[in-house]
Amino acid sequence: MRTLKLTRAQRRRLRKLADPLRRITQGDLNYFARFPHRRYRVREADRAEIEQAELTGGGITLSPGNQHYRAVRYLTPYACLSLPVGGPADTDPESLDEEMARAIFKHAGPEEPRIYLQGDHTYAEILAIIEAVK
Repeated sequence: MRTLKLTRAQRRRLRKLADPLRRITQGDLNYFARFPHRRYRVREADRAEIEQAELTGGGITLSPGNQHYRAVRYLTPYACLSLPVGGPADTDPESLDEEMARAIFKHAGPEEPRIYLQGDHTYAEILAIIEAVK
C-alpha cells in the first residue's frame, strides 16, 4: 500500500475538513436509521467530500454535464462507507432504489476498499466493519 505524502498545508486543510465530514457521515447514519430496510444510497457529494478526495488522491474526473455524487453503504450503526461517483447533473439520486444504489456502489468500489474509522471502536466493532465490507 502506498503512503501518501501531504504538505503541511494539505494536512492542515484535512484537519479542518474533519468536522464537516463527521457531520456528513452522521447524516448518512441518520438516513439509514430512518430507513432501516436500506443498506445503500446515492446522494449529492458535499464540497468537503470532494475536496478531501482531491487532497488524498481519491478524486474522480467528471465528463461535461456530470456532477459529483457519493455512493454510501451502511455497515454498522456507527459506520458507513462512502465512495465518489459521477453522474448526470439532472439525476435525482434520492429517487434511486436499493438495487440501483447497490449496483452503483459495487461498480464504483475498488477491489480492496480503504476503511477510515472515526472515533473510538472496540476490536470487535472493527472486525465487524471489516467483515461487512467484504
